[in-house]
Amino acid sequence: MSKKLVVVVRPQSLESDWVSKEVEECLAARRVPIAIDVNRTLENADDKSPVKSRLQDKLFLSETIEDLDANPSDTIISELIRSFRSTRQDTLRLRAVSIAAIVFAMVAAIAVWQYILAERQRKIGYSRELIIIGISQTQT
Repeated sequence: MSKKLVVVVRPQSLESDWVSKEVEECLAARRVPIAIDVNRTLENADDKSPVKSRLQDKLFLSETIEDLDANPSDTIISELIRSFRSTRQDTLRLRAVSIAAIVFAMVAAIAVWQYILAERQRKIGYSRELIIIGISQTQT
């Protein structure tokens, strides 16, 4: 399955079983489909349309063109590309923060382990000091 699903919403796509299945599959994979609403087709569609019900609260871009069969404009395409880059940057930031958190947790775990070892050595040293004091008091 693709990482992104872009649905160009035209009257024919609202009636298509294949478009409906693709959107359903995308949502089942917990991905957000992006709709290009051509001439307010999605907005003006019947509320009973399965494609409209699945895309209603999702991301969409509005496009007004004279020929319904024309390709989306360069502006819409550049908006899509910009949103994909933004998503990629967010993912990279999340990974960087996650790695930093893991490194911090490891450093904290090592610090706790070092504290426990130091505390154990301090108790051993204190015990030895008490033993030496006890031995020296019994000899005098």
